[in-house]
This record gives sequence, C-alpha cells and structure tokens, in this order.
Amino acid sequence: MQRLLPPTGSALRIARLTVLLAAVFLSGCGVTSFYVPVQRPMEINLTRMQRIGVAVAIVNRDSVNVQFSEEALTGLYTDLFRKDGRHTWVPVLPYDANPLFEILSQDSLRKGDLSALREKYELDGLIAGEVDLMRYTEEVVAAEVKQSDNPDAKKYVRMGLMEMSIFLRVYDMADEAFIWSGGAYHNVRDEKRSLLPVPPSLNVDGMLRETAAYLVDEFLELTRVITERRIVTFLTDGEFPEIKHGIEKAKAGEWNEAAALFKKLAEENPLAEEADKLWYNLGVAYQFGGDFRSAIESYERAQAIENSKRYEYAIEDCLKMEQEYLQLIELNRE
Repeated sequence: MQRLLPPTGSALRIARLTVLLAAVFLSGCGVTSFYVPVQRPMEINLTRMQRIGVAVAIVNRDSVNVQFSEEALTGLYTDLFRKDGRHTWVPVLPYDANPLFEILSQDSLRKGDLSALREKYELDGLIAGEVDLMRYTEEVVAAEVKQSDNPDAKKYVRMGLMEMSIFLRVYDMADEAFIWSGGAYHNVRDEKRSLLPVPPSLNVDGMLRETAAYLVDEFLELTRVITERRIVTFLTDGEFPEIKHGIEKAKAGEWNEAAALFKKLAEENPLAEEADKLWYNLGVAYQFGGDFRSAIESYERAQAIENSKRYEYAIEDCLKMEQEYLQLIELNRE
C-alpha cells in the first residue's frame, strides 16, 4: 500500500533520536530511557461538524474499468464513513455535486459557491473525493501439482487485483473554507484455486468495498486524537545518585515531584562539572509535566553550560510538544 497522506513527523523524530542516542553512547554519558503515553492532536478537525456531506466523482475515466457509477461510489463511501458514529454522514448526489467538482478543477472556490449544497443538504461539512484510479485486473495461471502421482497434473489459480486511488478535500461549510486535502492509494488481492481449468469467480464487488474501506479508515485515523508512546531520556551521573530517585518519580508519573528534586539538585550544584545534565533533567521533568516555559528555560541553562545538539533538539521538541498541547486544549473547548 502506498500512503500519500501527510506524514506526522514520527519518522523524523525517531531518526533524530537515534543519532542523539548514538552520540551519547560514544561520549560515555549514562542515560536512562523509558516510554510514556502522550496525546497527539488530530490532523483533521471535524469536531464542529455534525452533518457531513460525502461526494465522490470519477475524474479519470481512462483509469477506470470497473462498472461502478459515481452515485454508487458516493453511496459506498457514505456507508463506510457511517462506521464513525461521531457524525451524521449524508450522500450528495452527483447532479448536485458535479458543479462543485467543476469549480474544484479550476481551483477557484469563492464565497457563495457552497451555499446551495449547504442549504439543500443542511451540511456543516463536506468531503469531496476524486477517484483517478479504479482498476481491476485478473488472470488464470496453471501450476504443477507437487507430490502427485500424475506428473501432468496441474492446478489452476484465478488471481485478481483491485486498485483504487482517491484525492480527498474537506470543507467547513459554515465558513465556506477549505481545511484539508490529501490522497491515498490502496490495492487488494484475492485468488481462488481449482483442479479444473476454470477456477471459481472472485468477488470483485467485495474487493472494491474492501479497498475503499481501507482508504476511509486511513482518513478517519487522521480525525482522531491519538495516544502514542514517546520516549523520555534522562542523563545519569554517578556523582549525583539522587538523579535515580527523580527518575523513579518520573516513571511513576509524578512529574512535579521529579521536577522539585531535579531543581534542588541544579540550584545547589551550579559549579558542578556536569551541571548541564542537572538542568537538562529538570527540563525533561518540566516538559512532560506540562510546564513548557520552565522546560525551555532549563534546557537553555543546560545549553549555556555545554553547547550540545541534545539540548538544541530538546528545545525544538519542547516547542513542538507545547504547540500540540495547545491544539488539544482548543479541541477540548470545541
């Protein structure tokens, strides 16, 4: 499956983390790492939308060989979206949606262009999908039957491949504003075997539905707040055994207690050779405790003592985490 939806940045964070951990290992610095649950905001915010219209058009007839009308496709996608019970999903019939797709093809959406659809279907939102690939291919191949008393014995395999590619746009009908777009491709394979030259037929409609269902699930995943695991790394130093107590507090989710302990260590040992580690650990406790401003100040103190890529990345990561946190607060208000 080739995913074309916007990336979340997890791969970039993992790559950076790998480089940092390698650098720490080579420098002989002690580390303690563990995972904590962190909420990631949704990429597509549909929380304001109760009734959402679904319109699907075929935009490249040359890449379509499945006998499935736009009205049937719209009904199929609407039915699949209805698995998500947070909204009411409404099919927008092709003769109502076609003028919209003509506007979209010219990339010239203006105020008022969505008014007729909004009023007729009483919509808060609209998902417009453009299918540019919907192709089914099939072949029957013969293969030898192993461990057969008859050396000429063969089995026959009917193999089918269903492919679909769709580009989705999301509109806020109240504001008549475009809010998101993205495309995805998926395929489904199936086969049936027989000792007869004509194997049983494949369920082409079922393969089409399975392909569309996967694409819908991919989209809906982007509309949910996700709890993901984030790695937390503390720096250890044999000169300060108290660090281990702070780490134990952090592992228990007692971030305020961990921060208090690390703050005491940092303030009481300003001239220590590894003072930067103490300020960094304090920054980590503040960050995952939700005090992002104090976390950044602590990371900057560590960076001022020891110019390190680790501390530079920590500041960048904290700023991003703060932005995600603010987005979650805004979503909860809505």
